Amino acid sequence: MKTKLVMFFLLCTCTLYGQSIKVKKHYSAASEYKGKAFYPVFNPDGTKLLFTSGNYRGLNLCDLQTNEVKMIADNEGAGFSPSFSKDGKKIYYRQVSRKEGRQYKTLMSFDAVSKKNEALSEPVRTTKELTVIQKRAMKRGSTPTISVSTENLKIVLYRDGKRTEMEPVGKVAGYIWTSLSPNGKMILFTAASKGTFVCDLSGKIIASLGKMNAPVWYDNNYVVGMEDKDNGDFVVSSKIIMASIDGKVKQTLTSDDKIAMYPAASSTAKRIAYCTLNGDLYVMEIEINQ
Repeated sequence: MKTKLVMFFLLCTCTLYGQSIKVKKHYSAASEYKGKAFYPVFNPDGTKLLFTSGNYRGLNLCDLQTNEVKMIADNEGAGFSPSFSKDGKKIYYRQVSRKEGRQYKTLMSFDAVSKKNEALSEPVRTTKELTVIQKRAMKRGSTPTISVSTENLKIVLYRDGKRTEMEPVGKVAGYIWTSLSPNGKMILFTAASKGTFVCDLSGKIIASLGKMNAPVWYDNNYVVGMEDKDNGDFVVSSKIIMASIDGKVKQTLTSDDKIAMYPAASSTAKRIAYCTLNGDLYVMEIEINQ
């Protein structure tokens, strides 16, 4: 066992072209929480972590300094793509309701100061409508003019009020896991059956990262994702990997004893979080050596 651990940590600190990523700490988060935890999301300074259930019902907030967990909401859909305001004082999430057999979605806000939940929209029918409302709410108090989203399995870029559909690698079954880089100059996405890529705002490919599902930005130079395998019915293995968009580093950060999935990343706190197939949360504190 000791030999295996030594070999794993050597892998986690391997060097390519003089760069390496070191896992300094690796620990359980929300360990006192009785339920199962999935799909983590960091707050802006990386000190708190949102998580939800396997079917996105309910939303909880874990303080990584105290390990305390507070429930934000317990409704259906609350854990699907929640987000923080830029100052971290508000949490935006969804509330799903049903009427006459139809599903409706309402954008909700939780105020971290007053501890109050507030509806920010009327119930709407489509996710697209709600996404637009959520982006508007997140922009309040700031002046961003660029955003990206996935609509009808295509990348959609919004710039200065103009909407542009993009297909950087051509016609594929779908584009998913789309996000804008922290500096607003690059787009990260996964193209079905093609892999994960980074392109500029004109659609020109900057980096091809291979298989890297559920990718998220760490900073403007690094991306974190999962390398998962299944047998056609179940996920049988999954590792958290980190790659530089210049192609010089692609490194595995987790060992084979956990099926590690759906990472979140905070370069501010130098942390990467992930959940396991069993519903446990973990946090890694890393160091990038140039």
